[in-house]
Amino acid sequence: MIATRRRIFRPMKIPLIDNGLDSLTKGYTFLQKYEAMKHSGANDESRFFVLKDAILSIQHGIEILFKCLLKEKNEVLLFSEVNAKLKAAYQSRKNGEITELFELDGVHMVNFRESVERVNDILGIEIDVRLRKALLKIEKWRNSIIHSAVVLNENEVSNVLFDVMERLDDFFGASIGSRYQVGQGR
Repeated sequence: MIATRRRIFRPMKIPLIDNGLDSLTKGYTFLQKYEAMKHSGANDESRFFVLKDAILSIQHGIEILFKCLLKEKNEVLLFSEVNAKLKAAYQSRKNGEITELFELDGVHMVNFRESVERVNDILGIEIDVRLRKALLKIEKWRNSIIHSAVVLNENEVSNVLFDVMERLDDFFGASIGSRYQVGQGR
């Protein structure tokens, strides 16, 4: 006889900033692992998969942290359109039917590129041209990984990711402040 376990709904709640910081930290861990593998002469395939994981995690972390900035200023900035679906989502949240607005079908959040543009153009938090170009490269690489076979320049990817690491620390340290620095273990 098989005993049945009673299933209790326990919401998995991860605040936006913690979600972004976790992905960014994991991305940097993958990047360090990649670098160690490169120096130890690891084979291409295993090294490339670790670099792929670094791209995915870092891009995700960056996107979530940009969305954290948008939500902090005004939650509406997270959404691609203020339309009937978003208004219905606000009503559903007010009624306790959903917790987050994006839970309602048909409500769409801004994409990576739009979140970067909104932080720069609407929030007025200037994103240096070199950083912006690097962010758009990382997004392009992420899209390649998600949607097709991957053909990337290994050295370019690792160089850009290492360069972005410091630039992101400066950018998010200044724009998010102590929550970012504490989340980074400082």
